[in-house]
Amino acid sequence: MHFYATKEQYIYYAYENKNTSYTNIGYLDVVNNLKVGVENAHKLKVTGLVHIVDPNNNVILLSSSLDGTIKVWKIEGDKLVLNK
Repeated sequence: MHFYATKEQYIYYAYENKNTSYTNIGYLDVVNNLKVGVENAHKLKVTGLVHIVDPNNNVILLSSSLDGTIKVWKIEGDKLVLNK
């Protein structure tokens, strides 16, 4: 694991996918005992993971990477869904 962050009941993490050299991201929900991940979320190493709550009380995860992207993910139950 090369990056992690915590907020409320969530532990967010990122690590290199050894099969593709892309970076996987995910989180552990320690209250509901869930582990959720997204394979190949970024082309290069993740540099940041930020947890925010939007005005509608949705939990959002922002991920940034050396590939020059910032992605917005919405936590929907046991899934991380990329906002497009």
